[in-house]
Amino acid sequence: MNGRVVIKVGGSLLAEPGVMRRVADWLAMTARPGQMRMLIAGGGESVEAIRRIDAANPLSPAAGHWAAVAVMDANALLLADWLPNFEIRDQYPVVAGDYLLQCGRLLREVEPHADGERLHIGWETTSDAIAARIAVLWDADLMLLKHSLLATYDELPIAAADGVIDRETPRVGASVASTQLFGVVNPGLALRPS
Repeated sequence: MNGRVVIKVGGSLLAEPGVMRRVADWLAMTARPGQMRMLIAGGGESVEAIRRIDAANPLSPAAGHWAAVAVMDANALLLADWLPNFEIRDQYPVVAGDYLLQCGRLLREVEPHADGERLHIGWETTSDAIAARIAVLWDADLMLLKHSLLATYDELPIAAADGVIDRETPRVGASVASTQLFGVVNPGLALRPS
């Protein structure tokens, strides 16, 4: 594993009873000296509400996209309350440690001008795809903490083919060196280092 890792915490986990304690314990157990971990919050039910609004009263693709990114940034503030050892930032960390990224600024100012596969603006770009793109830009490994998984995945195209992640994620995350997907609720997040 790389010394840098992007960990996306699925938004559906935020409202699941007791799960944030499990995530916090797992993060404590898997910490490594000198490692830089950057957490990204998913959108969860709040983004689903924006999708319902869009279905009822159509938004432009850009409006829906940036509203969803704003929700991810708001959810990062919630994660900061549950994970006080993670420093909240809106840009890449430069020293070892644990960070929570509010990704809106980076997506507006850095991502459109960076090399590689750029994110599409619209609903096809989920928080998984955003996390994969940020892992590429930061030259980091990628971990996706999902609600439930029926199988283990370490390849994005296979996870996309099974419908576990969107099809945009493997496109933008093709050059991520190492990828792991974990089911936090089912089968349960193992409290041991991998």
